[in-house]
Amino acid sequence: MKPSAKQLLLSIQRSPEGLTLAKLLALHPELARRTVQRWLSESIIQRKIVGVGKGRARRYAAATPSSVLPLLLQQWITDTYFCCLSTSRISRSSTTFSGTAAAGAPTIGA
Repeated sequence: MKPSAKQLLLSIQRSPEGLTLAKLLALHPELARRTVQRWLSESIIQRKIVGVGKGRARRYAAATPSSVLPLLLQQWITDTYFCCLSTSRISRSSTTFSGTAAAGAPTIGA
């Protein structure tokens, strides 16, 4: 393992809440973004680390149960919360529409 890869792994292991790509780049400004991204992908495949979340919110944590479970729980809570919000918006908006529909199409709220 290269010295930079060891440094990245140590940084991730020392962070109980996981690190984002932006935070890793801030901690290791000497490394190119693409180099860090490549290392993260390889480390996930080798099961040294795990990635939780999507996009800019994605966090990387050591592949140990004590570090992964809190991140997975946080992700589940976030997904559940936003799922409930989008469902309630759909049900509220569908009851406010009323009007005439084309022949054979059901009308909502009529």
